[in-house]
This record gives sequence, C-alpha cells and structure tokens, in this order.
Amino acid sequence: MADALPISGLTLKTLPADAADIFPIYDSATGQTRGITLSNLSGGLSSTYNVKVSLTSAEILALNTSPKLCIATPGAGKVLDVISVLVAYNYGSSAYTVAAGGLALRNLGTASRQLNIIKSVLEQTFTTLTHWNAYYSDNNDQLLSNADVYLEALTSNPTGGDGTVDLYINYRVVTL
Repeated sequence: MADALPISGLTLKTLPADAADIFPIYDSATGQTRGITLSNLSGGLSSTYNVKVSLTSAEILALNTSPKLCIATPGAGKVLDVISVLVAYNYGSSAYTVAAGGLALRNLGTASRQLNIIKSVLEQTFTTLTHWNAYYSDNNDQLLSNADVYLEALTSNPTGGDGTVDLYINYRVVTL
C-alpha cells in the first residue's frame, strides 16, 4: 500500500484556464453532462446542459404535424436558452425534401425560434455532421418562460427520405 500523504503535504497546481472555459460535470442520476465556467462559479452557479435527441425517419416525416420534444421545461420562472446544436444526419437510401422555412428549435404556440436549421441538412445524399450556433442562425429570438423546446418543420412535413437524425443540443437554464 502506498504511503499516505496528508493534505498539507500536497502542492497546489494551477492550470491555464480562461473564465469562459467550460468544465464538464456528469450527473449519473439524469445521464446529462453539465458544464460550469469559472466566471459562473464566481457569480453563482449557472450551468450549461447537453442532451442527445434521436429522430427516426417516421418522426422526421411528421415534424410539422407532430413536432419532436427536445427539452422539457425546467419549471416556472425558468427559461431554456439554446446555445448550439450539432446535427448528425444519417443518410439512408434517399434524401428528404424540405419546404422553404426549414427546421427550427422553438417554443410552440409562438412565432419565436431559438435556433434555425436550414433545410439542406436533410436534403443531403450523404451522411453529414453540421454545427449550428444560436447567435448566427437568423433567429426571431423570443424566449418564453416555463416552455418546452421542440424541433419543428416550419412550413410542412418533410417528404421522401428515410435517414435518421441525432441532435446534440447545448443549452442553459436561466432562472428569472
């Protein structure tokens, strides 16, 4: 057995880190990975979360009539703020046709969009991986308190296609 070293005998090491660097913390109870920044630690605990949402071909083909729930509301007095999404489109044997307007992560019942995803993502004839940042997606940002976030086809259901999609969504919960 190794010799025990008292805490007083440890040497403090400082790692180079920027205030905006995200340190991941895995929550085994929920299966979610949260990220905490140094600047957030100094001003109270504000966390980012990551969630994977998988869509079957049948779900993609119904995204206008049956939007896909991606993030459930965290409760009253809180807002879900989508930061970015990584879209992994897994091409099958035929591409989808998506109407003008494309797809959006949004709160239902309003014209607001948290993040737009252009329609060409599902119209590819090969497997693709794309990154969408909320701050560069031409949004109509109106975030709603106590509201779920859905993926929706804005104009009509996609047609054709048989591929699948995995969304890796990075978001934060803001307490009002």
